[in-house]
Amino acid sequence: MIRKRITGWFCCWAALAAVGACTDVEFGGRAEHQENAKVQVQVDWSADTAGTAGDLCIAMSRILRSVHYVWAVDEEGGVKVLDSTDFAAPGLVGMTKAADSVESDSTVVTAGLPEVLPGDYYVMAFNRDTALFEVEGLGAFAADAAYSMRDLRLRVREMRQAEIDTLMDNSHADFNPSYTYIKNSGPLFLDVMKQTFTEGGVQPLRLQPEPLTQRLAFRFYVELEEGVEVERIIGEISGVAGETELMSGTVDDSVTCRVLFPAREVSREGQTVLYEGEVNVLGLFPGKDDSFITGPGILQLSIQARSGEYERLFHAGINLKGTITRAGLMNALPGETGFRVAREEAVLTVEALLKIKNNQIEPGGDGQGVEVWFDSDKIDVEV
Repeated sequence: MIRKRITGWFCCWAALAAVGACTDVEFGGRAEHQENAKVQVQVDWSADTAGTAGDLCIAMSRILRSVHYVWAVDEEGGVKVLDSTDFAAPGLVGMTKAADSVESDSTVVTAGLPEVLPGDYYVMAFNRDTALFEVEGLGAFAADAAYSMRDLRLRVREMRQAEIDTLMDNSHADFNPSYTYIKNSGPLFLDVMKQTFTEGGVQPLRLQPEPLTQRLAFRFYVELEEGVEVERIIGEISGVAGETELMSGTVDDSVTCRVLFPAREVSREGQTVLYEGEVNVLGLFPGKDDSFITGPGILQLSIQARSGEYERLFHAGINLKGTITRAGLMNALPGETGFRVAREEAVLTVEALLKIKNNQIEPGGDGQGVEVWFDSDKIDVEV
């Protein structure tokens, strides 16, 4: 499992951190003059992740006499050598031309093999989806051999207001406003390893990226009176980790965000319909108390329903503290130093039944709309 590999290399990195921060020096009055190693990148996708990640970013740091390399590897195996200018604007711009390179669509694709100085390296590879993720410090890492790989942090990008309005069809009611909306990240794949390159020759770099994100499915039941149709449901879950320390895969629960997702019909039995929505997140945390109606771990639904010629938008919500806790989604690290994902996927099911009736949709009907999930006798607000 990738988390075992991350833990092992993280401990090793901590022991060698002081050495790994050194820059090039001469030993015994002799400077380093060695033949570079040519690197053949090989990506080994597992059966359930193949073809889902797109381009990869590879960051490498030599442990002794520090040297840094940052490459982008496309799905066809082309390697693009990056430098600090590539991080001044979105996308691959200002590419540094590598040996045996050719121009292709205004970027430089290495036709031959990228080269590195011999030595022991820490290698980190992750899928490079700049529309969903941003990596803090990657430009500094590429430019400065003293910049620590441990300082690279990946953040999920925030949703723009236009994106929220489009998804919610301009009918958004915000019941948990203290939490920033981030994008439903899609899967993030990561490999962290130690690699030795010897002097000269072609040497393989075999990568086995595995999921760092959690794939969570939220399931809930809605009972529809005959004549009622649900046109769409948008869900929202709060308590989502928005960033991670890449090398260790560590997240914290001090600042969390929320994610929007569409829900689809899965099955129908009589008038009871099972719906499901899915998110990919860096981690999910519950709130402190199951009586809170705001804060982390709150599932909110916006339900657009129709009865004949009439339509109505309903809102419902429930605190999932118990469900999230029982699922065992996160592992706490010793010494309150953060958390790591404990499960790659989970299904979180809400047993409480929502009911929608015709007279709740028609004019002059029941003003309460959907029978709420919240216990009206035990409501509190988390500040």
